[in-house]
This record gives sequence, C-alpha cells and structure tokens, in this order.
Amino acid sequence: MFELAKTLSKALPLSLNTIEKQVGANDLIIEPLEHDRGNRLCVTLSDIHLTDGSVGIQNLPDDAWKEFFTELLEDCQKYDAHELILILDGDVVDLIRSGAWYENGVYPWERKRPEFAQTVDQIIRNIVQTHAYFFSLLRNMETRFKQHCPNLNHCETLILLGNHDKELLAVDQSLAFFYEHALGKTPADFSERERKIIGRMYGDEAKFLDKNTVPYFRFYYGDAGFRFFTTHGQWRDSENSFAVKANTGTPGWSAGDGWRPDIWEKLGYSPFLEPCFGDTVAAGVLSSFIMSCKKQLQEAACATPRLTRMLDELDLYRPSYLAPQRILQETRLLRQQAKHEPAEIIETTLIYCINQWLSWDFTYQSASKKLWFILHIARPVMAVMKLFGRNLHLKVITGVLKVLNFFSHHAKEGVPFSDLVTFPPFLPQNRHLNLQIHGEGHTHKPLQEELRLKDSVTNFTYINFGTWRDRIVARKKNGYRRRGVLRYFTILDLVSSQDPNARRFGYFTKDVIKWSDELDKMDNKVTAAKHVASSV
Repeated sequence: MFELAKTLSKALPLSLNTIEKQVGANDLIIEPLEHDRGNRLCVTLSDIHLTDGSVGIQNLPDDAWKEFFTELLEDCQKYDAHELILILDGDVVDLIRSGAWYENGVYPWERKRPEFAQTVDQIIRNIVQTHAYFFSLLRNMETRFKQHCPNLNHCETLILLGNHDKELLAVDQSLAFFYEHALGKTPADFSERERKIIGRMYGDEAKFLDKNTVPYFRFYYGDAGFRFFTTHGQWRDSENSFAVKANTGTPGWSAGDGWRPDIWEKLGYSPFLEPCFGDTVAAGVLSSFIMSCKKQLQEAACATPRLTRMLDELDLYRPSYLAPQRILQETRLLRQQAKHEPAEIIETTLIYCINQWLSWDFTYQSASKKLWFILHIARPVMAVMKLFGRNLHLKVITGVLKVLNFFSHHAKEGVPFSDLVTFPPFLPQNRHLNLQIHGEGHTHKPLQEELRLKDSVTNFTYINFGTWRDRIVARKKNGYRRRGVLRYFTILDLVSSQDPNARRFGYFTKDVIKWSDELDKMDNKVTAAKHVASSV
C-alpha cells in the first residue's frame, strides 16, 4: 500500500528546480529543491460542475468567476509569487447531469453504442460554449498574471479526474476538444515530461508517449513543498467508483479496500474510468425525470416558471433524497389548487423513471452489496404497487425516501479517524515527505479535521474544499432554504522575510460568493439563467 521507493527518480527539467519522487509503482510526489524556488502558491477548488444547462443551470455567473480570478491575481501580487499552481480537483465539467442522455436514448454505461460518443461530444461542446467566459479566463490566466506579476515565471492549471467527467476520457476526440477549446492546449502542446508523469500515474509511463494520444486528467497531485496531497475522493465512495471482482490472475477492489494504486494499476484504473452506480441515479433517473417532465409540461401548455425552476433545481437538494419528496409536495399543492394535469404528468413520470431504473441490469451490476439487497426488495414491491394505483405507489415511494433521508440526516458528519489514518499523506512510510494535508472534494461538504497521530509531533489536517453549488437544504420544522458559496483553498510556500534560507508555510480558505434573498423568490417569473445571475 503506497510504499515508498528507496531511491529518487531522475530529476526532471522543471522551471523551478523540482524533483519528482516516485512512490510505489505509479505515484509521483513533487519535492521542490530548497534553493532558488521563490514564493509559491497552490490554489485548489473542486466540483464546479459546469453543465450544458439542459436540466438546470446551477453554476457560477460570469461576474463571480471574474471576482475569483481577480482575487487570485491579487494574492499572487500580495505574496510576490514566483509559481502558481491552480488545481481543479475533479468534476470540473459535468457530463452526467444532462438531458442529452435521455434525448438520445443512450446512457453513460452504454459505451459500446455509437450514440455514446456522439452524446459525449454534444455535451462537452455545449458546456464549453455555455461557459465560454470562464474558460477564456482560465486560458488567459498565465499571460494575464505574468503581465501583472513580474516575478511569476511558472503558472499552471491542473485538472484532476472526478466521477462526473470520466466519460470525457472515454472519447478521445471529445477530450482533445476540451483541452483545445477550454484550456487552449492541443495534444502537441503536452511535453514528453507531462506525458510520462500522467502515464506513470495510470501505471504505464509509455501510455501517452505517442504525441497523437490525448493524456487523461491526473488522478492526484502531491507536493512536499506545499505539504499537500489531493485527489477527488471518489475512491472512498462505493456509489461513485466501480467495484471489480477478483478473477484468476487479476485482483479485485472495492471502495472499502481503500487507497490501492498497486491494484488500480493492474486493473487499468477501471474502478474510476468505467461507469458506476451514481451514473444511473444522476443520468438515468434524475436527469431523465427532469427532461421528460419539462417536455411534457410544455407540450401540455401547463409549464409555469415555478415548476420549471423547481425541476431545474432538483439536483440541489441535500440530502438528495429530499428532491423527489419536494416535487411530490408540490404536486399535492397543485391538486389542492385543482391543477390536476401538471400534477399527474409529474407523478406519472416519477413512477416511470424509478421503475425504469429498477429494470436496468447495470443498476444492480454497479450497486454495492447493501444497495443490491435493497434494490432487489424494492423491485417486486414497486411492481406489486402498480396493481393498487398511483396514489399507493407514490405513498410507498415517499415512505422509502423518508427512511433514506432519516438515515442520511442522522449520519455522522466528518470522516472517522480509522479512515483518516489510511490516507496516503498520513501513512508512517510517507512521513519523511512531510505531507501534512490530505485534500479532496466530491462530497460537497466543506470540512476540516485535525489529526493527532501516534509518535508524531507534526500537525496533520484533512480538508474537504466543498464546492460551489447552489444548495437547497431543509429548514428546521418545515420549508427549504437556498444558499451557495464558492470556497477555495490556498497554500503558501514562501521565502521567510527574516531568513532567506528558511521557508514560511501557511494555508487558508476563502469564500467568494454569498447567497441572497433573491434565491428564495420561487414565484419570480425569471428564467433559470436569470436566476443564476441573481445569485451574486
């Protein structure tokens, strides 16, 4: 498990004189040399989930991104940065939450069908177009920052693999399009050094050496100067990684086995590159339900701004089980107002999408053992409910959701100590690298945990960056509240002002966007796009 090689790999030509240590068969940790490295900043944010807008736009408006990059530039100027590393820690683009899957009649786990590649290409092109301003800021960051920061000689954006953007890696032409049109980088722009680093990360240094190949997103980033190791976090989530059964000559792995790059290498990193159970919920149920409802309501001429917005916001409910409960509360209200047609469309579509989800083989193939058992019980129960009419059917659905919501709501916050001590930076064999912080995103819960490890006086920290998303949470007693915030994490690795040969280290989080009362005006007759713009 994440064992350290006893010898250093050959030093590679980096702009700021760094050495990359190889740990295990495929892991790299950056180790900056002590001399001539100047002031360094590492900024990390995760889960910005840029979507195509077909099933709701919950992304940051343009002026919010402008503020983020302005503050980033100001930090570079304030600390006289020589190096800036911007890490987008997974789920940067969201190919799962799109109505294109429903419209094209194909889903993320059907990769062998020709419609799959066409759908991925359609979604990523729409995402890049929809968020053109953000990507222009990202592409121009290096040029702009170097103009205003005279000592900045290295500025780099690194994208890590998440579970909502992995489909992009399955279609080379779509990945190449993203690099070129979102980041301004063609396959020819990848250096041999970059190709080797990413190849070694995925178990084969030669994997991307051919200049015609398109390298994957990195799976993690580690830097001993920043004392920092980060990865998206889906490797701890059984619903968003794919469990592989052991076969003759091939090991197995599931989320409960933890961080095992040695096994992932033998499996070709398939637990994180292949479709997973979470895809069936996000693309198969939620996105399909939203898209189908909106189309039917529009055709029946009973779509209202309130219903459209509510449907577009369904992915924002936390916990997620609140979403169907909330829409069923709305249908009951509609019936009280004698608006039976839209209520019937929504209820019938919800039942259909859930039954369809329970009919797919992949739903069961990708489920954890506990979920597999629950689903096998739910399937015949739902089938029997058809005999007793829609009302009883809906009551059963609501009851199950309430039970799931109860367990989710009462689940312990944070990460158990028994899990924390198994994270790569905290393992005894890696202590000499002085990696004190393990970061991740994925859970959408900003969080910090401090560790006290046996026989160590070093400070150790786990931090989850959370994310920016509009978010709808249940209030005490009843009702819901919308809120959103962009939170990013900055690490400083600076020359000491008192001793040029010493280093000064620190880190902080910063919130850029707050929520406003405008978000709560459900009956405002505004489009989804205007709603997003009003969140600043």
